[in-house]
Amino acid sequence: MTRIEDLEPAFLRARSSAKWGSFDADIVPSNPAEMDFGTAAPIHRAIQTVVDRQQYGYTVKGADSPGWQLAETFCTRMEEKFGWAGAAPERCVVLNDLVQAVMATILAFSEPEQGVMPQVPS
Repeated sequence: MTRIEDLEPAFLRARSSAKWGSFDADIVPSNPAEMDFGTAAPIHRAIQTVVDRQQYGYTVKGADSPGWQLAETFCTRMEEKFGWAGAAPERCVVLNDLVQAVMATILAFSEPEQGVMPQVPS
């Protein structure tokens, strides 16, 4: 994992993310984000496995799917750490984009004209 102290603008700009590629070189975006940091080794290995196997199509659903395994891991962690006895993989929705997840949640659980205040950082 990358420490925030080790982040260099030239290295980050080379990644071509929208955050670092949207500004001239004399502008340094000040909001640290997940895209600035290295990927955790287990996640990197999982992604590398997908690349090595060329598994780019739609994933299957069910107990052997990556989404189900992620949901199971999440539920186990929430039960162990916070005592969430009701957490169950079949009640989880795995999303790959935080902004879309927040938007879907707001649309599902609020009414038009209601005030909504997402917590930061998010």
